[in-house]
Amino acid sequence: MRPYIFVKIADSMATRKYDEYRDKALKPFVEELQNDYYNAIENQCAATRRQVNKIKKLGVSDSSMQYVLLCDEIISETEQHIKNRKGIYIPYVHSLAEKARDNHNCSNCS
Repeated sequence: MRPYIFVKIADSMATRKYDEYRDKALKPFVEELQNDYYNAIENQCAATRRQVNKIKKLGVSDSSMQYVLLCDEIISETEQHIKNRKGIYIPYVHSLAEKARDNHNCSNCS
């Protein structure tokens, strides 16, 4: 296969993957994003952190401990990303939805 065929296939897959969101209103989309995506990732991080903590208590070898510490760092980075998204992105989109509902025209703002 030629490389451009892979690009076409990938584009097609990406389009189909997000088709379900195309016709959703902004507010329901954000709520679904938070419930199905952000909350699920938070739960997975918590479960993974519990396993990492159990492994730390086992007193594994140095090479294994390096892997465990890297996993712990990835979990922390992921949790911070989700916290930022939920604290900044979600409220911002909610404010945009309110502006759209009120027919606010931002070009009139100073």
